[in-house]
Amino acid sequence: MQLNGIQIKQLHHALLSAFPQLASLEFFVRTELEENLSAIALGSSLSEVVFHLIEWARAHGRLADLVEKAYHENRLNPDLRAFVGTFPDLFATRTNDTGAVVESRTDPDTMKVQAQSLYSVADNEVNLQFLLKQLEITGSVIPFVGAGLSIPLGFPGWYDFLMEQSEKTDDPRSIQQKLDRGHYEEATAELLSQRGYRAFYDAILVTYGAHKLEGKSITGALKILPHLTRGPVVATHWDHVLEKAFEQANLPFDQVVRGGKADFSIQGLDLSRRLLLKIEGDVEDSANLILTESDYRSAYGGTDGTSIDFSKPLPRLLRQMLTGRSLLFLGSNVYSDRMSWLLNEVIGTSRSIVHYAIVQEPARKAVYNNCVRILGDHNIRPIWYPNGHHELMETILRRLASNISTVQTGDDTKTGSV
Repeated sequence: MQLNGIQIKQLHHALLSAFPQLASLEFFVRTELEENLSAIALGSSLSEVVFHLIEWARAHGRLADLVEKAYHENRLNPDLRAFVGTFPDLFATRTNDTGAVVESRTDPDTMKVQAQSLYSVADNEVNLQFLLKQLEITGSVIPFVGAGLSIPLGFPGWYDFLMEQSEKTDDPRSIQQKLDRGHYEEATAELLSQRGYRAFYDAILVTYGAHKLEGKSITGALKILPHLTRGPVVATHWDHVLEKAFEQANLPFDQVVRGGKADFSIQGLDLSRRLLLKIEGDVEDSANLILTESDYRSAYGGTDGTSIDFSKPLPRLLRQMLTGRSLLFLGSNVYSDRMSWLLNEVIGTSRSIVHYAIVQEPARKAVYNNCVRILGDHNIRPIWYPNGHHELMETILRRLASNISTVQTGDDTKTGSV
């Protein structure tokens, strides 16, 4: 991408319009260009910093990258829209020497429609404003992250994994019927019995192990997530996606607590620091994974399977972390019986603390109404994205992250409007 003097002035103006505060520009450069702004563009004013950023991008062959990603971050900014409109090829599909597609970029009009579509869904605009206000006051929420965020990186959902494993048993139909009824823990227990301990857990390790992330870069919603929190994160899945996402953002967890091993970690925890609690364990430690009904009883107590023994380490830590704090559910099946049980027991029915969930809007009205009821019963305000458009979760998280008053870059904490 080549720019003449007039175009450089136009880009300079557009970037100042899109990033009116230094903190917002720092956040963009860190998360999108994966650079430290202070290391590549110094200046005594924001205008000077922006000019040096453009010069750095020119010198390193990243002008197109700068323009495209700045627009992606501020797709409704009129000055950026006007500038990118003069470069129609910027958003074209790229191919390699064989003609195969290697990168497909979304055009500005499509991105505008996607962003606007979020505000046309139910109570999204109101609920987003509530959450933005929450972030403005506290600067953070506790992300409650499910396996849904791992799927874009090539990890299968638990249903798909169990269905595939059922084909390796003598009675796959029995397992599949349990899955179709939503009885995942029963299906898992039967698979464990039919396949044997070692074979079953080796299959989990091969499918979800840390080696599956080698050479992969975290993108999309996961890339933004580390900038939404300064404290604990709760995960219901056992892969290492969150660890990699936070490390890639130069915001690694200070401590990782793994399900069944909570008793070794609970003493002396500082819940104001970055702590990852993997409530169902870690893929690299099969002995402490929590997958079946008997596993849940062992970890959470309660002889009838419907109550929790808060003298046990994991429930005690969960309650300590979550009581009185707002949660943001991402990629979690908040409608499942197990999740409802956990929310009721750990968080309770308090109406004083409101939680949030970014969830897919159901296609059918009857299902939508039922989902609204379930979420409402748990004091959760939903932020919907249109059915099938999972990529819009990234758009929502960007909006939230850009409004957090405190932006962390590496080990530094910088205060300002983002």
